[in-house]
Amino acid sequence: MTSTNFRLEEIYSHNVNEDIKLVENNVVINLEGSKIAGNAKISLKILPNPKTIIEIYPDTFSMNYEPGRKISVEFKKLKLTLEVRITGFRAGKEIKVKAITPYEIFIGDPKDKVEKIILHLFNFPKLSGVDGVYIEENQKRYLKGLISIQTAGWDIIINEVKNLKDRIDTLRSTGGYSISHILEISKINSKSFTYTNAKDLIRSLSRYFSFCRGFFTAPILSVGFDKNDKKVFERWIKEPIDSWRDNFSWFDSEHGNLLREVFPGYLKLWKNKLWSDSITHAIYWYVLSNSMTAIEPPIILAQTALELLSWTYIVKDKKYLSKDGYKKVSASDRISLLCSYLNIPLEIDEELKDLTKLAKGFNWNGPKAITEIRNFIVHPEKEGTPISKQKLPLQDVWKLSLWYLELVLLHLFKHSGVYSNRLTSNKFVGQVEKVPWAK
Repeated sequence: MTSTNFRLEEIYSHNVNEDIKLVENNVVINLEGSKIAGNAKISLKILPNPKTIIEIYPDTFSMNYEPGRKISVEFKKLKLTLEVRITGFRAGKEIKVKAITPYEIFIGDPKDKVEKIILHLFNFPKLSGVDGVYIEENQKRYLKGLISIQTAGWDIIINEVKNLKDRIDTLRSTGGYSISHILEISKINSKSFTYTNAKDLIRSLSRYFSFCRGFFTAPILSVGFDKNDKKVFERWIKEPIDSWRDNFSWFDSEHGNLLREVFPGYLKLWKNKLWSDSITHAIYWYVLSNSMTAIEPPIILAQTALELLSWTYIVKDKKYLSKDGYKKVSASDRISLLCSYLNIPLEIDEELKDLTKLAKGFNWNGPKAITEIRNFIVHPEKEGTPISKQKLPLQDVWKLSLWYLELVLLHLFKHSGVYSNRLTSNKFVGQVEKVPWAK
């Protein structure tokens, strides 16, 4: 960070697909009751997918450095002890042991007070159409970040890395991973807080950015600072992050302020005990459905997510139907009821020409078309099926099921602005429209 210009910058810098060294220090290795001195380095290994690894360089040789064996590594200066599993061993001029780290590595005390937490987001697109976040100092204005999301007492500032355009150009050519944005979490009232206080918020951000991006991403590599900008803690975790690709989702990067508009409603529902699990699972299935190369499994997953949201909304939340009453309703009618309550159109968009043609022959609406074709995928041998697999407009059904899922979630998050409609043909970046219930 550069305090002279107040710009929010990354703590850990790297080039596209380049590993990030997190810490290197002297260690004591506890192996079969023996203590061996050495040196160890923890890194975020980027390829083939981001994960934390530890490379250990013992001072003395042992026959017990065999893969699969668990050992304890103590970083005394950091007051950190890790239980790791050996994955590789090399002996030569230097001894090198590779090992798998735990899911979470936390240096410091999660209950120590901080003024802010910095996180690093991977593989998010360049944002336009944002207001900017400015700092006033000595009658001058300094740009700190792109967006400020203020909700539930928190202030989340988002900024991009300086060379993001070049990084994205490289990612489009090679695929892979790069830090794209930096997040700063603080309290709106500037009060101090702990990691424990912010833990749920950070968890919610991983699902939220994945929902926006349409594939798995997450803000990781957390660093907490006190009011004097002194480092209080570091936290490194293993979160699913997908390799870069350009793909469709409801979020349009030319309308970056959508991040700020949708998040408060999302967070409120995510924190609701009645809804939390359903939202978490639905977004997970949405991202999987939007990411797979095969077309049949995403249709099945999307319908599963829609039925889960329908159950939660109609039975558990609004209590429009009893459990027994809901069980008597067909899958297509469950989704139709949900969409009707949320003012989402049931008719099939004419942009989906092949599906529209097929559906007219059977008098199907959108939910009926999804469930019928899903049933045919799962039970192709069922007698009396009126269609053949060769005639299935799977691409159209996939688009329609994800369109319904996106709109249901956006309505549940109380969004009444614009979105990117995946059903629109020859859509360009920046092309958005009002959500159906706000037209």
